Amino acid sequence: DVLGTYILTYTTSDAAGNDAIAERTVEVVDTTDPVITLNGANAVSVVAGIAYEDAGATATDNYYGDIDVVVTGTVDTDTVGTYTLMYTAEDGSNNVAIETRTVTVTEAPDTTAPVITLLGNASVTVEAGTGYSDAGATALDDKDGNITSAIVVGGAVNVNVPATYVLTYNVQDAAPNAAVEVTRTVIVSDTIAPTITLRGNAALVIQKDASYSDAGATASDSLDGDITVNISVDNPVNTGSPATYTVTYTVSDAVGNPATAVTRSVRVNAPPTANAGIDVSVETGNSVDLVGSGSDTDGAGTVSYQWKRGDEVLATSASYSYTPEKSDFLTFVVTDSDGATAIDTIVVTATEAVIASAACRSTPTTENAFTGTFINLERLDRPWPAALNNVPLTVDNIATVFNDTRASTDSFDLQGKKLVMPTQAVWDGYSNSQKALFLINSERCARGILPYEGISPIVESTPAQYYADHLSSNNVFGHNEDGNSPWERLAIFANVVAPTQAIPNPVGQNADFFGRAENLAENSLGSTGAHPTVHEPVAKAIYAWMYNDRESTMYTIADDSGLESIHYSYGHRKFILETGLVENSGEADKEGLIGIGVSTVQVVESGFNWTKVYTVMNGFDPNGNWPMGNIQTVELLESNQC
Repeated sequence: DVLGTYILTYTTSDAAGNDAIAERTVEVVDTTDPVITLNGANAVSVVAGIAYEDAGATATDNYYGDIDVVVTGTVDTDTVGTYTLMYTAEDGSNNVAIETRTVTVTEAPDTTAPVITLLGNASVTVEAGTGYSDAGATALDDKDGNITSAIVVGGAVNVNVPATYVLTYNVQDAAPNAAVEVTRTVIVSDTIAPTITLRGNAALVIQKDASYSDAGATASDSLDGDITVNISVDNPVNTGSPATYTVTYTVSDAVGNPATAVTRSVRVNAPPTANAGIDVSVETGNSVDLVGSGSDTDGAGTVSYQWKRGDEVLATSASYSYTPEKSDFLTFVVTDSDGATAIDTIVVTATEAVIASAACRSTPTTENAFTGTFINLERLDRPWPAALNNVPLTVDNIATVFNDTRASTDSFDLQGKKLVMPTQAVWDGYSNSQKALFLINSERCARGILPYEGISPIVESTPAQYYADHLSSNNVFGHNEDGNSPWERLAIFANVVAPTQAIPNPVGQNADFFGRAENLAENSLGSTGAHPTVHEPVAKAIYAWMYNDRESTMYTIADDSGLESIHYSYGHRKFILETGLVENSGEADKEGLIGIGVSTVQVVESGFNWTKVYTVMNGFDPNGNWPMGNIQTVELLESNQC
């Protein structure tokens, strides 16, 4: 148990007593290494920044017992890495034992969440219908640094739907630590009002009584698109009443944003006035001075003037002097700055071309001469020839029809006196009343009856034209369809005051008597195709009253072309050939005033497209109290009529 060098002596004696001695040197030595026992694991980890306290170690030796352990090496806990600590124990015999411990210094655990920062405002307002580009956000982590690219954005914004939208922003670091969610509120609102765009011009001028169809407008909205159908229009335009009207267009979009109202100015222009003066007579070869006048009734601008003969423009001033080569029918046209026109007519009569009653039969017949067979026998009532019923008519056609009938019987025969029409251009320039007066006076003069004095404008416009319009607009036929008699219409509308049985000489009397007062005719064409045209309705009406006088006669003409004609005549040849007029007004050898009204209507009846033309003739015998200054007449060439 004690180390050292020991000598063992071995002696022996043999039998002879001889001693022998031997020695052995025995060295007691310690060659066993001590044993080191680590306290704790031989490999440990420590978080950087935290002090490391080593657990130490113990050492035992089989001879020396517990011996000291020497530790070498260090651990830097501020520096991540692997460190080795060496434990050494040496016994007294210089036996050495060595053990090691590995110490790993690791990063501290990441428990800090990253931070998200919005770019831009946390609440954003966006106009609906426009683009939205989100400003985004950034994310920073104390360990991972900039982790913006890892941000996850939740939610979406629909800029076409007004609403409040919320966008969310989230991110995690590598640990993974989640950042506090950040949000942005995006308000999509529609604040832009729609816009209205006019179709057509913003300012218009239309003529009185013209048809006005508003061009309208369009409306568009940045969000709703085309909202034209939602436009409200306030259109007060009354073309019958000259004034300046404002048409207003308004609209709102789906959320109620009102557009700025848009307006159109529509001025209904009153036509100007035209006054050609009174009819004049002049001897052939002498000049005549015509002085017209006109004005712009609504004061919108100046006026211009034209004197015309048919389509020929004779002068462009209000005053015009010329030498007529024959009798002329002239038109005076007044045009205002807005293009509206007014016309008045005048007849310039070359005196040497005017027929005198003496040139025809000098002795007027009596009314009794036109009774009997001429009026009452049906065989003397001759309808308009079918061949010329549904075709355009020339002056030659009209002359042929009238003259064939004049020569057809003894009663109609006028001893060879023929109707010779004026030229086509002159005829086409006549008004309806002038055409009627020409044909009527041709017949009267040929038979030796005083010609009618002329045309009364007031009788022409009312009651004649008024009643023709009434018949056509109501599609009726008869003398009392407006509740008045012909005589009452003359009194009411034209202020014709004539003797009656009750009052032989009424106050203000301006007529000697009414006579028949009114003739009516309806000329109708029906077609299975388009509405046909009734040609020369006045000539046909005069013919019916003169040569087909059955007082309420209807006759029908049909052909193979899908056309059908129906003619009604509430007319009297006694009115056409009225005798016994009191010659006390106007020119000598002429007496009586007439007016013609013509009105057309198109209707569909019994499978036919009908065109109906109503002709109304009114007349009376004026006396010296009737104003004759504006009476219109028409020339009758002596050679043509007698």
